[in-house]
Amino acid sequence: MARTRVPVAGSASGELALVTLTGFTVATWGLFTRASWWEVVAIASALLGFVVLLPYWVAAHSSGETTPWFTVLVLAVGNAGVLVLLMVPTLELWVRGHVSRGA
Repeated sequence: MARTRVPVAGSASGELALVTLTGFTVATWGLFTRASWWEVVAIASALLGFVVLLPYWVAAHSSGETTPWFTVLVLAVGNAGVLVLLMVPTLELWVRGHVSRGA
């Protein structure tokens, strides 16, 4: 049985995903230019990345995507990784050390 595909672009989950991706892009640019605000933008993007997972999962599942849970899992692990690296003090110091040295 063929299902109708629901386009992600233009949907709420698509728009939130685009904002999340833009946030990570801006945070990366801030990281490479050594701006003081890049960590805040990265953390906000990771949190928004978690928010977008539920509407994405619902939309992907209802459109017939076979393994939306796997995509959600991969994205959740990535978001969690960003949060852990930037919110656990020891790891955050490690990240800052690599950024300040340029390593």
